[in-house]
Amino acid sequence: MMSILKRVHLASKGITLVACLWCVYFGFSYYKTGDVNHLLVGGSSILAFIIIIVARSIFVGNKMFLKSKKDNKLEAVLEADFYHDGRGPELQNVVWGLKGSSLLGFEYFNPDDEYTKINLKHLSLTGVEAYSMSSEELHGDIKAISGSKAAIFEVKNSRWVASLNQTHVSGCKHFQIMFYDEIFDVICTEIKFGAGELENALNNAVNSLDKKEMLSGHFKPIDNPTWTDLGDNSN
Repeated sequence: MMSILKRVHLASKGITLVACLWCVYFGFSYYKTGDVNHLLVGGSSILAFIIIIVARSIFVGNKMFLKSKKDNKLEAVLEADFYHDGRGPELQNVVWGLKGSSLLGFEYFNPDDEYTKINLKHLSLTGVEAYSMSSEELHGDIKAISGSKAAIFEVKNSRWVASLNQTHVSGCKHFQIMFYDEIFDVICTEIKFGAGELENALNNAVNSLDKKEMLSGHFKPIDNPTWTDLGDNSN
């Protein structure tokens, strides 16, 4: 889908070519006949043609831009906890799981935070199916807008999500996360905010889950396990 500027640029190339051909034609006619009316008609025709082409290019470009904007509605996420002041929060750490193959979340400082451990915050990601990262200078479609402090936006009706295998992305959403220098686009089911290091939060969550399982009777510790207790039924 072409941008307005690209459409106008392409139109200008066509206009230049047509204008050159028309100038040659009417110039040759004037040379042959000496009738100045040929020049006037030619110049007027070229001017009218240029106006029509430019107007059409802008109209079509605007129409496509508005359609794209409508198709990609934005919703601010965690605006009070993750926000920008023109540039996004300062990324401190990307947290990975499964030997670096699974994106779990990020640790960061907000723009007005003092960079001390007590102010460290994190985002935890659930059900990540796809992600991409680029620099702020390289990314061509940053969603953060001046009218909002939010630095995370959910992209409604995302064309990226629609282009993927729907069996895997059912229930997922497209989030764009803007840090100071990096832009992450993530397809996952949920983003949560927390204070402190993400690894500690994950460990606490696992420990809490283990305790709940033990209290509910689904998991009981074995004091002196045998091979049978550990699942070895070979004997």
